[in-house]
Amino acid sequence: MKTRFLLMVISILLVTSCSDDFLSLTPQSSITNTNFFTNKDQFDQAMIGAYASLRVVFGGRASWVMGEMRSDNTFYAFNGGNRGPQYLDMEFTDNFLDDGSSAIIPEKWIGCYVGISRCNKIIAELSSGQKDYLSQDDLDSMIGQSKFIRALLYFNLVRYFGGVPLYIAPVFNVENSYQPRASVDDVYTLIIDDLNDAIQKLGSPFPQVGRASKGSARMLLADVYLTRHDYKSAES
Repeated sequence: MKTRFLLMVISILLVTSCSDDFLSLTPQSSITNTNFFTNKDQFDQAMIGAYASLRVVFGGRASWVMGEMRSDNTFYAFNGGNRGPQYLDMEFTDNFLDDGSSAIIPEKWIGCYVGISRCNKIIAELSSGQKDYLSQDDLDSMIGQSKFIRALLYFNLVRYFGGVPLYIAPVFNVENSYQPRASVDDVYTLIIDDLNDAIQKLGSPFPQVGRASKGSARMLLADVYLTRHDYKSAES
């Protein structure tokens, strides 16, 4: 009896002495918000991830189907023997008959916002707290590159979809997940602000290393002004 009572007491003590930390362990084999962005190499990896998002946006099927196929640069050959959805989606898009069932439109939309999300995360992390392992040049370069990529993606979105939801910070909850569409003017205001800041922060490395530079940001800004018919600003 005494042994049984003693075991009960020990069990109760063991259960009540456990803290929530015991059950809230950070996975040591996974990358999370708590164990990433702790050194320069990790920020470099995040920057590569932001650039990688451009492959889908500008190199994926949606890029040429929604762009080149709708122009006079390409055409499709009607294949009556194969009427699979992948072909119908492209034909409908080419003929401006695409609708909410299209698999191509979400590819463009989601691809852009994936890249924007990655840029937002980098900018937020760089702007929070002291980063002793990063020089001021490193900070400026990464923020400038992130804002260049974000501006490029919003410039792509606004020309295809008009006013779109503006996300300029990481999303951590449901309340911030569903933003209403902004106006076209508001989207362009963000694009121009991002590019002006990128121009101030980016350098002009030589030889080129395949990343955004001051020159690429100035040229993209000129393209934005041309699109807006602001020729005087584009010329300068």
